[in-house]
Amino acid sequence: MNDVVRLETNHLEVVGPSGTINRSSDPPVLYAEETYVVHPRAGGDVRPGLGGTLTVRPGALEGRLRFGNFVGLAELDGCVVRVDSRRISVPDADRMIEELVAAVHGLPSRALPPTGTSFDRPLVRADDIDLLAYLVVRDAVRGHGPHDLTAAMARILARPHEQLADEHTDRPIWAADRIDAHTLIELASRPVERIPVPLDSSLARSPIALLPGGVPARVRVGRSIPTTNTLENRFVATVLDRCLGIVRGVFAHAARHGHPAMTALQAEAAQVAAALEHWRFHRVLEDLQPLRRLPTTSTVLRGRPGYRDVLSLYADLLGRTLIVPPSASIRIVGLRDIATLYEWWCYFQVVAAVSEKLGPPLHMDPAAPTWQGAELRYGLTAQFPENVRVELNRSFSRSQAGKHRSYSVTLRPDILVETPGGRHIFDAKFAFEPLQSSLGDDVDEENDDESLTSRAWRAHIHKMHTYRDALDQVASVRVLYPGTTHDWYPAGPHGARQGVGSLPLRVGSATDSSALHSLLDELIPSAATAPGDVQPPSEDR
Repeated sequence: MNDVVRLETNHLEVVGPSGTINRSSDPPVLYAEETYVVHPRAGGDVRPGLGGTLTVRPGALEGRLRFGNFVGLAELDGCVVRVDSRRISVPDADRMIEELVAAVHGLPSRALPPTGTSFDRPLVRADDIDLLAYLVVRDAVRGHGPHDLTAAMARILARPHEQLADEHTDRPIWAADRIDAHTLIELASRPVERIPVPLDSSLARSPIALLPGGVPARVRVGRSIPTTNTLENRFVATVLDRCLGIVRGVFAHAARHGHPAMTALQAEAAQVAAALEHWRFHRVLEDLQPLRRLPTTSTVLRGRPGYRDVLSLYADLLGRTLIVPPSASIRIVGLRDIATLYEWWCYFQVVAAVSEKLGPPLHMDPAAPTWQGAELRYGLTAQFPENVRVELNRSFSRSQAGKHRSYSVTLRPDILVETPGGRHIFDAKFAFEPLQSSLGDDVDEENDDESLTSRAWRAHIHKMHTYRDALDQVASVRVLYPGTTHDWYPAGPHGARQGVGSLPLRVGSATDSSALHSLLDELIPSAATAPGDVQPPSEDR
Protein backbone atom coordinates (compact mmCIF):
# COMPACT_ATOMS: atom_id res chain seq x y z
CA MET A 1 0.00 0.00 0.00
CA ASN A 2 1.40 3.35 -1.06
CA ASP A 3 -1.07 5.48 0.90
CA VAL A 4 0.53 4.73 4.27
CA VAL A 5 4.00 5.19 5.73
CA ARG A 6 5.66 3.12 8.45
CA LEU A 7 8.25 3.75 11.14
CA GLU A 8 9.77 0.66 12.79
CA THR A 9 11.33 0.63 16.26
CA ASN A 10 12.75 -2.29 18.23
CA HIS A 11 9.37 -3.79 19.13
CA LEU A 12 6.76 -1.55 17.47
CA GLU A 13 5.59 -0.46 14.03
CA VAL A 14 4.02 3.01 13.73
CA VAL A 15 1.68 3.42 10.74
CA GLY A 16 0.24 6.68 9.47
CA PRO A 17 -1.16 8.24 6.29
CA SER A 18 1.27 9.14 3.54
CA GLY A 19 3.23 12.30 4.34
CA THR A 20 2.76 12.09 8.11
CA ILE A 21 6.11 10.41 8.93
CA ASN A 22 9.46 11.66 7.68
CA ARG A 23 11.91 8.78 8.13
CA SER A 24 14.71 10.53 6.25
CA SER A 25 15.01 13.19 8.93
CA ASP A 26 17.28 12.72 11.94
CA PRO A 27 15.47 12.11 14.21
CA PRO A 28 12.35 10.94 12.37
CA VAL A 29 9.49 13.45 12.31
CA LEU A 30 5.89 12.80 13.34
CA TYR A 31 3.06 15.34 13.55
CA ALA A 32 1.15 16.25 16.69
CA GLU A 33 -2.22 16.52 14.93
CA GLU A 34 -2.05 13.07 13.29
CA THR A 35 -3.37 9.83 14.75
CA TYR A 36 -1.11 6.82 14.19
CA VAL A 37 -1.77 3.12 14.57
CA VAL A 38 0.89 1.22 16.54
CA HIS A 39 1.36 -2.52 15.87
CA PRO A 40 3.61 -4.91 17.80
CA ARG A 41 6.60 -6.52 16.10
CA ALA A 42 8.28 -9.91 16.64
CA GLY A 43 5.63 -11.24 18.99
CA GLY A 44 5.75 -8.22 21.31
CA ASP A 45 2.83 -6.26 22.66
CA VAL A 46 1.72 -2.64 22.69
CA ARG A 47 1.32 -1.02 26.09
CA PRO A 48 -0.12 2.39 27.01
CA GLY A 49 2.48 5.05 27.75
CA LEU A 50 4.02 8.38 26.81
CA GLY A 51 1.87 10.24 29.31
CA GLY A 52 -1.39 9.18 27.68
CA THR A 53 -0.42 9.85 24.07
CA LEU A 54 -0.18 6.09 23.35
CA THR A 55 -3.45 4.39 24.28
CA VAL A 56 -4.61 0.79 23.96
CA ARG A 57 -8.23 -0.24 24.31
CA PRO A 58 -9.04 -3.27 26.48
CA GLY A 59 -8.43 -6.48 24.55
CA ALA A 60 -6.92 -4.68 21.55
CA LEU A 61 -3.66 -5.81 19.94
CA GLU A 62 -2.82 -2.41 18.49
CA GLY A 63 -2.54 1.07 19.95
CA ARG A 64 -3.48 4.62 19.03
CA LEU A 65 -0.76 7.30 19.08
CA ARG A 66 -1.71 10.99 19.05
CA PHE A 67 0.53 13.67 20.54
CA GLY A 68 -2.11 16.44 20.54
CA ASN A 69 -0.56 19.68 21.82
CA PHE A 70 2.91 18.28 22.46
CA VAL A 71 5.76 19.59 20.30
CA GLY A 72 9.38 18.55 20.83
CA LEU A 73 11.51 15.45 21.22
CA ALA A 74 10.03 12.20 22.53
CA GLU A 75 11.27 8.63 22.87
CA LEU A 76 9.15 5.82 21.49
CA ASP A 77 10.36 2.32 22.30
CA GLY A 78 13.98 3.47 22.41
CA CYS A 79 13.67 5.52 19.20
CA VAL A 80 13.93 9.31 19.54
CA VAL A 81 11.38 11.12 17.36
CA ARG A 82 10.72 14.79 16.79
CA VAL A 83 7.09 15.85 17.05
CA ASP A 84 6.22 18.83 14.84
CA SER A 85 2.91 20.67 14.50
CA ARG A 86 1.14 21.80 11.37
CA ARG A 87 -0.23 24.73 13.37
CA ILE A 88 3.18 26.14 14.31
CA SER A 89 6.71 25.46 13.11
CA VAL A 90 9.40 24.25 15.49
CA PRO A 91 11.41 27.52 15.16
CA ASP A 92 8.26 29.53 15.92
CA ALA A 93 7.48 27.28 18.90
CA ASP A 94 10.99 27.83 20.21
CA ARG A 95 10.66 31.57 19.65
CA MET A 96 7.34 31.63 21.48
CA ILE A 97 8.93 29.83 24.43
CA GLU A 98 11.87 32.27 24.46
CA GLU A 99 9.53 35.28 24.43
CA LEU A 100 7.36 33.72 27.12
CA VAL A 101 10.38 32.94 29.28
CA ALA A 102 11.56 36.55 28.90
CA ALA A 103 8.12 37.80 29.95
CA VAL A 104 7.92 35.43 32.92
CA HIS A 105 11.28 36.75 34.12
CA GLY A 106 9.54 40.03 34.84
CA LEU A 107 6.98 38.50 37.21
CA PRO A 108 7.67 38.85 40.92
CA SER A 109 7.39 35.58 42.82
CA ARG A 110 9.67 35.94 45.85
CA ALA A 111 11.19 38.77 47.82
CA LEU A 112 14.55 39.79 46.39
CA PRO A 113 17.38 41.43 48.32
CA PRO A 114 18.52 44.92 47.26
CA THR A 115 20.39 45.08 43.97
CA GLY A 116 23.68 45.95 45.61
CA THR A 117 23.69 42.82 47.74
CA SER A 118 21.84 40.33 45.59
CA PHE A 119 24.96 38.33 44.81
CA ASP A 120 26.41 38.48 48.31
CA ARG A 121 24.27 35.76 49.80
CA PRO A 122 25.10 32.40 51.36
CA LEU A 123 26.22 29.97 48.68
CA VAL A 124 24.05 27.15 49.96
CA ARG A 125 21.66 24.93 48.09
CA ALA A 126 18.07 26.14 48.16
CA ASP A 127 14.65 25.09 46.88
CA ASP A 128 14.65 27.67 44.09
CA ILE A 129 16.04 25.31 41.42
CA ASP A 130 13.89 25.03 38.30
CA LEU A 131 14.02 24.09 34.66
CA LEU A 132 14.94 27.58 33.52
CA ALA A 133 18.03 27.38 35.70
CA TYR A 134 18.69 24.02 34.06
CA LEU A 135 18.47 25.65 30.63
CA VAL A 136 21.06 28.22 31.69
CA VAL A 137 23.39 25.43 32.83
CA ARG A 138 22.76 23.27 29.78
CA ASP A 139 23.43 26.08 27.32
CA ALA A 140 26.51 27.16 29.26
CA VAL A 141 27.95 23.61 29.09
CA ARG A 142 27.21 23.49 25.36
CA GLY A 143 28.64 26.97 24.77
CA HIS A 144 25.36 28.39 23.48
CA GLY A 145 24.22 31.85 24.44
CA PRO A 146 26.06 34.34 26.64
CA HIS A 147 28.00 31.76 28.68
CA ASP A 148 30.62 29.21 27.63
CA LEU A 149 31.36 27.12 30.69
CA THR A 150 33.41 24.60 28.70
CA ALA A 151 35.88 27.26 27.55
CA ALA A 152 35.97 28.84 31.01
CA MET A 153 36.75 25.53 32.74
CA ALA A 154 39.43 24.71 30.15
CA ARG A 155 41.21 27.97 31.04
CA ILE A 156 40.83 27.47 34.78
CA LEU A 157 42.02 23.86 34.86
CA ALA A 158 44.93 24.51 32.48
CA ARG A 159 46.29 27.37 34.62
CA PRO A 160 44.47 27.51 37.95
CA HIS A 161 44.89 30.42 40.30
CA GLU A 162 47.50 29.60 42.96
CA GLN A 163 48.78 31.17 46.14
CA LEU A 164 51.78 30.46 48.39
CA ALA A 165 51.05 28.58 51.59
CA ASP A 166 53.41 27.88 54.47
CA GLU A 167 54.30 24.23 54.99
CA HIS A 168 56.11 23.07 58.13
CA THR A 169 57.63 19.60 58.48
CA ASP A 170 59.73 17.88 61.16
CA ARG A 171 63.12 16.80 59.82
CA PRO A 172 66.28 15.36 61.31
CA ILE A 173 68.58 18.22 62.06
CA TRP A 174 71.11 16.94 59.55
CA ALA A 175 68.37 17.12 56.80
CA ALA A 176 67.38 20.72 57.49
CA ASP A 177 68.07 22.60 54.24
CA ARG A 178 66.88 26.07 55.23
CA ILE A 179 66.63 28.23 58.30
CA ASP A 180 64.27 31.02 59.26
CA ALA A 181 63.10 32.69 62.45
CA HIS A 182 60.87 29.75 63.37
CA THR A 183 63.79 27.33 62.97
CA LEU A 184 65.96 29.41 65.30
CA ILE A 185 63.23 29.40 67.91
CA GLU A 186 62.94 25.62 67.50
CA LEU A 187 66.68 25.20 68.09
CA ALA A 188 66.55 27.17 71.31
CA SER A 189 63.24 26.11 72.78
CA ARG A 190 62.57 22.48 71.79
CA PRO A 191 63.07 20.64 75.07
CA VAL A 192 63.18 16.99 73.97
CA GLU A 193 65.35 14.70 71.86
CA ARG A 194 68.54 16.69 72.30
CA ILE A 195 71.93 15.46 71.14
CA PRO A 196 75.11 16.62 72.93
CA VAL A 197 77.69 18.25 70.68
CA PRO A 198 81.02 16.29 70.80
CA LEU A 199 84.04 18.36 71.80
CA ASP A 200 85.90 17.38 68.63
CA SER A 201 82.98 18.44 66.40
CA SER A 202 83.28 21.45 64.17
CA LEU A 203 80.17 22.78 65.95
CA ALA A 204 81.83 22.68 69.37
CA ARG A 205 83.03 26.27 69.00
CA SER A 206 79.70 27.61 67.62
CA PRO A 207 76.99 29.25 69.75
CA ILE A 208 74.75 26.22 69.14
CA ALA A 209 77.01 24.09 71.36
CA LEU A 210 76.13 26.31 74.31
CA LEU A 211 72.47 25.16 74.23
CA PRO A 212 71.54 23.17 77.37
CA GLY A 213 71.63 19.47 76.59
CA GLY A 214 72.92 19.98 73.07
CA VAL A 215 71.02 20.43 69.83
CA PRO A 216 67.55 19.00 69.01
CA ALA A 217 67.56 15.68 67.13
CA ARG A 218 64.72 16.99 64.94
CA VAL A 219 63.72 20.49 63.96
CA ARG A 220 60.63 21.99 62.30
CA VAL A 221 61.53 23.45 58.91
CA GLY A 222 59.11 25.71 57.02
CA ARG A 223 58.84 26.61 53.36
CA SER A 224 56.34 28.25 51.02
CA ILE A 225 54.67 26.05 48.41
CA PRO A 226 52.08 26.88 45.69
CA THR A 227 48.52 25.59 46.30
CA THR A 228 45.23 25.69 44.41
CA ASN A 229 43.21 25.71 47.62
CA THR A 230 42.16 29.32 47.14
CA LEU A 231 38.89 31.17 47.65
CA GLU A 232 38.56 31.60 43.89
CA ASN A 233 38.93 27.88 43.13
CA ARG A 234 36.59 26.99 45.98
CA PHE A 235 34.06 29.39 44.45
CA VAL A 236 34.37 27.58 41.10
CA ALA A 237 33.84 24.25 42.90
CA THR A 238 30.78 25.73 44.63
CA VAL A 239 29.24 26.87 41.35
CA LEU A 240 29.83 23.43 39.82
CA ASP A 241 28.15 21.86 42.85
CA ARG A 242 25.17 24.20 42.38
CA CYS A 243 24.96 23.34 38.69
CA LEU A 244 25.15 19.62 39.46
CA GLY A 245 22.35 20.00 41.98
CA ILE A 246 20.16 21.71 39.39
CA VAL A 247 20.87 19.10 36.70
CA ARG A 248 20.40 16.14 39.04
CA GLY A 249 17.13 17.65 40.28
CA VAL A 250 15.84 17.91 36.71
CA PHE A 251 17.01 14.33 36.01
CA ALA A 252 15.09 13.05 39.06
CA HIS A 253 12.01 15.08 38.10
CA ALA A 254 12.07 13.71 34.54
CA ALA A 255 12.47 10.15 35.80
CA ARG A 256 9.23 10.41 37.79
CA HIS A 257 7.06 11.55 34.86
CA GLY A 258 5.66 9.68 31.89
CA HIS A 259 5.27 12.69 29.61
CA PRO A 260 6.75 12.28 26.11
CA ALA A 261 9.26 15.08 26.70
CA MET A 262 10.68 13.64 29.90
CA THR A 263 12.67 10.71 28.49
CA ALA A 264 14.65 12.94 26.16
CA LEU A 265 15.05 15.50 28.96
CA GLN A 266 16.37 12.79 31.27
CA ALA A 267 18.98 11.63 28.73
CA GLU A 268 20.05 15.23 28.07
CA ALA A 269 20.40 15.95 31.80
CA ALA A 270 22.59 12.86 32.22
CA GLN A 271 24.98 14.14 29.55
CA VAL A 272 25.18 17.60 31.14
CA ALA A 273 25.80 16.06 34.57
CA ALA A 274 28.65 13.93 33.18
CA ALA A 275 30.44 17.03 31.87
CA LEU A 276 30.01 18.87 35.19
CA GLU A 277 31.26 15.86 37.18
CA HIS A 278 34.34 15.62 34.95
CA TRP A 279 35.31 19.17 35.92
CA ARG A 280 34.37 18.88 39.57
CA PHE A 281 36.47 15.75 40.10
CA HIS A 282 39.53 17.17 38.38
CA ARG A 283 42.61 17.07 40.63
CA VAL A 284 42.57 20.87 40.89
CA LEU A 285 39.07 20.99 42.40
CA GLU A 286 38.38 17.51 43.71
CA ASP A 287 39.41 18.07 47.34
CA LEU A 288 38.17 21.65 47.69
CA GLN A 289 35.38 22.42 50.11
CA PRO A 290 32.50 24.65 48.91
CA LEU A 291 32.19 28.24 50.08
CA ARG A 292 29.25 29.65 52.01
CA ARG A 293 29.71 33.25 50.90
CA LEU A 294 30.86 34.91 47.71
CA PRO A 295 34.38 36.45 47.94
CA THR A 296 33.26 39.85 46.68
CA THR A 297 36.66 41.48 47.10
CA SER A 298 38.51 39.05 44.81
CA THR A 299 40.06 40.79 41.83
CA VAL A 300 40.71 37.35 40.28
CA LEU A 301 36.99 36.55 40.10
CA ARG A 302 36.18 39.94 38.65
CA GLY A 303 38.98 40.19 36.13
CA ARG A 304 40.74 36.95 35.22
CA PRO A 305 39.41 35.12 32.13
CA GLY A 306 37.70 31.89 33.06
CA TYR A 307 36.98 32.93 36.63
CA ARG A 308 35.02 36.03 35.62
CA ASP A 309 33.00 33.85 33.22
CA VAL A 310 32.04 31.49 36.04
CA LEU A 311 31.09 34.50 38.17
CA SER A 312 28.87 35.81 35.35
CA LEU A 313 27.20 32.41 35.03
CA TYR A 314 26.53 32.32 38.77
CA ALA A 315 24.99 35.79 38.64
CA ASP A 316 22.67 34.67 35.85
CA LEU A 317 21.74 31.51 37.73
CA LEU A 318 20.99 33.49 40.86
CA GLY A 319 18.69 35.88 39.06
CA ARG A 320 16.73 33.22 37.18
CA THR A 321 16.27 30.81 40.05
CA LEU A 322 14.97 33.59 42.31
CA ILE A 323 12.56 35.18 39.84
CA VAL A 324 10.93 32.34 37.92
CA PRO A 325 8.36 30.12 39.69
CA PRO A 326 9.52 26.47 39.50
CA SER A 327 6.20 24.96 38.39
CA ALA A 328 5.74 27.63 35.73
CA SER A 329 9.19 26.75 34.39
CA ILE A 330 8.20 23.09 34.21
CA ARG A 331 5.12 23.99 32.18
CA ILE A 332 7.16 26.22 29.88
CA VAL A 333 10.21 24.06 29.30
CA GLY A 334 9.43 20.49 30.27
CA LEU A 335 5.96 19.66 29.04
CA ARG A 336 5.89 21.80 25.91
CA ASP A 337 2.05 21.97 25.95
CA ILE A 338 1.74 24.32 23.02
CA ALA A 339 -1.91 25.22 23.67
CA THR A 340 -1.12 26.37 27.21
CA LEU A 341 2.01 28.18 26.08
CA TYR A 342 0.06 29.95 23.36
CA GLU A 343 -2.51 31.16 25.90
CA TRP A 344 0.22 32.56 28.16
CA TRP A 345 2.09 34.05 25.21
CA CYS A 346 -1.08 35.82 24.00
CA TYR A 347 -1.57 37.29 27.48
CA PHE A 348 1.88 38.85 27.45
CA GLN A 349 1.35 40.08 23.88
CA VAL A 350 -1.75 41.94 25.06
CA VAL A 351 0.17 43.31 28.06
CA ALA A 352 2.93 44.51 25.71
CA ALA A 353 0.40 46.19 23.41
CA VAL A 354 -1.23 48.02 26.32
CA SER A 355 2.22 48.97 27.64
CA GLU A 356 3.04 50.60 24.31
CA LYS A 357 0.01 52.86 24.72
CA LEU A 358 0.01 53.57 28.47
CA GLY A 359 3.55 52.80 29.55
CA PRO A 360 4.76 49.89 31.69
CA PRO A 361 2.41 48.41 34.30
CA LEU A 362 2.22 50.25 37.60
CA HIS A 363 1.89 46.91 39.34
CA MET A 364 2.16 43.27 38.30
CA ASP A 365 0.56 40.68 40.52
CA PRO A 366 2.72 37.78 41.64
CA ALA A 367 2.03 34.39 40.16
CA ALA A 368 -0.81 32.62 41.93
CA PRO A 369 0.52 30.23 44.62
CA THR A 370 -0.11 26.50 44.35
CA TRP A 371 1.14 23.48 46.25
CA GLN A 372 3.93 23.17 43.68
CA GLY A 373 5.00 26.81 43.89
CA ALA A 374 3.12 28.97 41.39
CA GLU A 375 1.18 28.96 38.14
CA LEU A 376 0.44 31.76 35.67
CA ARG A 377 -3.31 31.33 36.00
CA TYR A 378 -6.45 32.61 37.64
CA GLY A 379 -6.26 36.31 38.24
CA LEU A 380 -2.73 37.34 37.29
CA THR A 381 -3.16 41.12 36.82
CA ALA A 382 -1.18 43.91 35.20
CA GLN A 383 -2.37 47.29 36.51
CA PHE A 384 -1.86 50.26 34.17
CA PRO A 385 -2.52 54.02 34.47
CA GLU A 386 -6.01 55.37 33.73
CA ASN A 387 -7.61 52.44 35.61
CA VAL A 388 -6.78 49.94 32.87
CA ARG A 389 -6.08 46.33 33.86
CA VAL A 390 -5.15 43.20 31.95
CA GLU A 391 -6.11 40.00 33.76
CA LEU A 392 -5.44 36.34 33.03
CA ASN A 393 -8.26 33.85 33.66
CA ARG A 394 -10.52 36.21 35.56
CA SER A 395 -13.51 34.32 37.03
CA PHE A 396 -17.06 35.57 36.43
CA SER A 397 -19.77 34.01 38.59
CA ARG A 398 -23.25 34.66 39.98
CA SER A 399 -21.79 35.27 43.44
CA GLN A 400 -19.84 38.32 42.26
CA ALA A 401 -22.84 40.59 41.85
CA GLY A 402 -21.91 44.05 40.66
CA LYS A 403 -18.23 43.23 40.12
CA HIS A 404 -17.35 40.33 37.81
CA ARG A 405 -20.73 38.74 37.36
CA SER A 406 -21.97 35.96 35.14
CA TYR A 407 -25.75 35.66 35.08
CA SER A 408 -25.53 31.88 34.56
CA VAL A 409 -22.63 29.49 35.13
CA THR A 410 -19.09 30.42 36.19
CA LEU A 411 -16.96 31.38 33.20
CA ARG A 412 -13.28 32.16 33.04
CA PRO A 413 -12.11 33.82 29.79
CA ASP A 414 -8.40 33.77 29.04
CA ILE A 415 -7.63 37.50 28.87
CA LEU A 416 -9.70 40.40 30.19
CA VAL A 417 -8.84 44.01 29.34
CA GLU A 418 -10.66 46.17 31.89
CA THR A 419 -11.12 49.86 31.01
CA PRO A 420 -13.22 52.63 32.58
CA GLY A 421 -15.66 52.38 29.69
CA GLY A 422 -16.11 48.64 29.46
CA ARG A 423 -14.53 45.25 29.24
CA HIS A 424 -12.91 43.53 26.27
CA ILE A 425 -12.12 39.82 26.20
CA PHE A 426 -9.54 37.89 24.20
CA ASP A 427 -9.68 34.10 24.21
CA ALA A 428 -6.57 32.27 22.95
CA LYS A 429 -7.35 29.19 20.84
CA PHE A 430 -4.52 27.18 19.33
CA ALA A 431 -6.62 25.88 16.43
CA PHE A 432 -8.12 26.95 13.12
CA GLU A 433 -10.10 25.61 10.17
CA PRO A 434 -9.74 26.06 6.40
CA LEU A 435 -11.17 29.30 5.10
CA GLN A 436 -13.68 27.39 2.95
CA SER A 437 -15.58 26.41 6.12
CA SER A 438 -18.34 28.77 7.17
CA LEU A 439 -19.76 29.52 10.59
CA GLY A 440 -22.66 27.22 9.83
CA ASP A 441 -20.59 24.29 8.60
CA ASP A 442 -20.55 21.12 10.68
CA VAL A 443 -16.78 20.59 10.74
CA ASP A 444 -15.09 18.12 13.03
CA GLU A 445 -12.99 20.17 15.45
CA GLU A 446 -10.45 17.36 15.70
CA ASN A 447 -9.43 18.05 12.10
CA ASP A 448 -6.47 20.40 12.52
CA ASP A 449 -5.25 20.21 8.94
CA GLU A 450 -3.56 23.43 7.86
CA SER A 451 -4.58 25.56 4.91
CA LEU A 452 -2.75 28.47 3.37
CA THR A 453 -5.69 30.62 4.46
CA SER A 454 -7.53 29.73 7.62
CA ARG A 455 -10.03 31.12 10.07
CA ALA A 456 -11.03 30.56 13.69
CA TRP A 457 -13.20 27.54 14.46
CA ARG A 458 -16.91 28.27 14.21
CA ALA A 459 -17.44 26.70 17.67
CA HIS A 460 -14.98 29.19 19.14
CA ILE A 461 -16.88 32.08 17.57
CA HIS A 462 -20.06 30.66 19.14
CA LYS A 463 -18.37 30.68 22.54
CA MET A 464 -17.47 34.36 22.08
CA HIS A 465 -21.21 35.07 21.89
CA THR A 466 -21.59 33.21 25.17
CA TYR A 467 -19.00 35.42 26.85
CA ARG A 468 -20.52 38.63 25.54
CA ASP A 469 -24.03 37.63 26.51
CA ALA A 470 -23.38 36.14 29.95
CA LEU A 471 -20.62 38.34 31.37
CA ASP A 472 -21.32 41.71 32.92
CA GLN A 473 -20.26 44.87 31.01
CA VAL A 474 -18.37 42.97 28.29
CA ALA A 475 -18.40 45.00 25.08
CA SER A 476 -16.25 42.96 22.67
CA VAL A 477 -14.93 39.41 22.54
CA ARG A 478 -12.32 38.09 20.13
CA VAL A 479 -10.59 34.79 19.47
CA LEU A 480 -6.81 35.05 19.21
CA TYR A 481 -5.56 32.20 17.05
CA PRO A 482 -2.55 31.28 14.83
CA GLY A 483 -4.47 31.57 11.56
CA THR A 484 -4.68 34.14 8.79
CA THR A 485 -8.20 35.64 8.62
CA HIS A 486 -9.56 38.55 10.66
CA ASP A 487 -13.31 38.20 11.25
CA TRP A 488 -15.42 40.84 12.98
CA TYR A 489 -19.18 40.92 13.58
CA PRO A 490 -20.07 44.33 15.09
CA ALA A 491 -23.06 44.76 17.37
CA GLY A 492 -24.51 48.09 16.30
CA PRO A 493 -22.66 51.20 15.11
CA HIS A 494 -19.81 51.02 17.59
CA GLY A 495 -17.15 49.68 15.21
CA ALA A 496 -14.50 47.61 16.95
CA ARG A 497 -15.77 48.41 20.43
CA GLN A 498 -18.78 46.06 20.52
CA GLY A 499 -19.23 42.69 18.90
CA VAL A 500 -17.52 39.34 18.46
CA GLY A 501 -14.87 38.08 16.08
CA SER A 502 -11.39 36.70 15.69
CA LEU A 503 -7.93 38.19 15.31
CA PRO A 504 -4.90 36.32 13.94
CA LEU A 505 -1.90 36.35 16.27
CA ARG A 506 1.02 34.29 14.98
CA VAL A 507 4.46 34.07 16.49
CA GLY A 508 6.93 36.21 14.55
CA SER A 509 4.24 37.99 12.51
CA ALA A 510 4.82 41.74 12.58
CA THR A 511 1.50 42.27 10.79
CA ASP A 512 -0.49 40.41 13.46
CA SER A 513 1.34 42.21 16.26
CA SER A 514 0.72 45.59 14.64
CA ALA A 515 -2.99 44.78 14.23
CA LEU A 516 -3.27 43.86 17.93
CA HIS A 517 -1.51 47.08 18.96
CA SER A 518 -3.76 49.18 16.71
CA LEU A 519 -6.88 47.48 18.05
CA LEU A 520 -5.96 48.10 21.69
CA ASP A 521 -4.96 51.65 20.83
CA GLU A 522 -8.53 52.10 19.58
CA LEU A 523 -10.29 50.25 22.41
CA ILE A 524 -8.56 51.87 25.37
CA PRO A 525 -8.91 55.60 24.50
CA SER A 526 -12.49 55.18 23.30
CA ALA A 527 -13.41 53.32 26.48
CA ALA A 528 -11.70 55.96 28.64
CA THR A 529 -13.34 58.91 26.90
CA ALA A 530 -16.73 57.51 25.93
CA PRO A 531 -18.02 55.34 28.75
CA GLY A 532 -21.57 55.89 27.61
CA ASP A 533 -20.95 53.78 24.52
CA VAL A 534 -21.14 50.57 26.55
CA GLN A 535 -24.65 49.50 27.37
CA PRO A 536 -25.31 48.36 30.96
CA PRO A 537 -26.56 44.81 31.50
CA SER A 538 -30.31 44.36 31.28
CA GLU A 539 -32.30 43.87 34.45
CA ASP A 540 -33.72 40.49 33.39
CA ARG A 541 -30.27 38.87 33.74
